[in-house]
Amino acid sequence: EVLGRQPLVVLDGAHNPAGAAAAAEAIAEAFGDAAGRVLVVGLLQGK
Repeated sequence: EVLGRQPLVVLDGAHNPAGAAAAAEAIAEAFGDAAGRVLVVGLLQGK
């Protein structure tokens, strides 16, 4: 989900490694090069 355009903010709730890989691939296809990207990850203990 695109939350903002300036700066570009994309939110994805990938719940497992396969979902995270799919999200990374989709973001790379949609927005190109990784330069300037910031990844924020939150995890719960035991998940």
